[in-house]
Amino acid sequence: MPLAQRGLPESTYALLVRAAHSWPERTAVTVLPEAARWREPLQRSFAQLLAHVHRYANLLHELGVRRDDAVALIAPNCAELIAATLAAQLAGIAAPINGGLSRRHIAELRQPTGARILITAGPELAEPVWDSARALAADGLLNAVLVLRPTAANSLLDDDAVLIIRGGHNIDPAIIEDALLAHPQVTAAGAVGRPDIHAGEVPVAYVTLGPGADITEPDLLEWASRHVPECAAAPKMVTILDALPVTDVGKPHKLGLRADATRRELLDGLADVAGVHGIVATVEDGTIVATVELDDAGDENAVAAVLVRYAIEWKVEVP
Repeated sequence: MPLAQRGLPESTYALLVRAAHSWPERTAVTVLPEAARWREPLQRSFAQLLAHVHRYANLLHELGVRRDDAVALIAPNCAELIAATLAAQLAGIAAPINGGLSRRHIAELRQPTGARILITAGPELAEPVWDSARALAADGLLNAVLVLRPTAANSLLDDDAVLIIRGGHNIDPAIIEDALLAHPQVTAAGAVGRPDIHAGEVPVAYVTLGPGADITEPDLLEWASRHVPECAAAPKMVTILDALPVTDVGKPHKLGLRADATRRELLDGLADVAGVHGIVATVEDGTIVATVELDDAGDENAVAAVLVRYAIEWKVEVP
C-alpha cells in the first residue's frame, strides 16, 4: 500500500495528538532525573505531554516565533527538553545545538539558523551550557532566553500565552479579538482555546459590551463567522461577561478565561453522566486543572472514561 494511503501522521505533533486521543493515560515519557533516584522516574502520559507542548508553544508564539522562525535549543537530555523540542517544531523550526561544543562553535552554529530565541538549561542542570547561553545573550545575539528548570519547567510558562492550536492549525487569538472589537457594541474581547475531544482545542471568545448594548451571543457568533479572516479561527462560542478577568497588575488574564472554557466544555461533556455534583477548573502553577465532584450516586469510572479523552489535567473527587 502506498504511504499516502496508510493514514500516517504528517508531523511529530500530529503523531502526539493521535496518541493523546487514543491512549491519553498511557506513559509517553519516562526519564530518570538523576542516577541516585533511579527508583523514582519522572513519567508523563501522552495527554500530559501534549498539554506541556501546547503551553510551551503558546509562549514561543507570544514571543513572536512563527512557522519559518528557528528556535535554538541547548540543553542536556531531560524531561523538560522533550516538550520544549516538540513545541519548537510546532511553533516554528527546532534548531538543537550540542551544548558540549565551545562557545565559538555554538555561536557559529546558531548564526545560519537565524534563531533569536534560545531554550537552554539553567545552572542547576548544566552550568557550562548556561555559561555559553549567557555569553550568546551578552553578545546581543538573542532576543530571549527561556530557561529549563529541573522542577516543572515553570520558567517556560506564561499567563498570557494564548495561541490556540486546533488540530495542528495555529490560530492567533488576535484575529478573533480584532473581528469582535470591530462590532460597535463590543468594548473588550478575549479569545482562548476550549478543550475538544477531536481537535485538541477549538477557539471560543469572551466579550464585554457598552452601556445600552442589545446584541446577543448568537448575533456575535454570526458576526465573528463573517468577519474572522480564517475559517478555522471562527469561534465556536461567544460569551458575554460583565468584565474580562485581569491579573493583580491589571493585565488580561487569559488563563482565567481558559479555565472557564474548560469548565463549560466539561459541563457539556459530562451532562449525560449521572452523579456529577459539580465541576470547577482552576489555575495551578500555570496549568488548568479540572476537578469533578461526585455525589453518592456518582460513577467514578464513567466520569474518567470521558475525561481521559481530553488533553487536560483533571481529578475526580468522590464523597
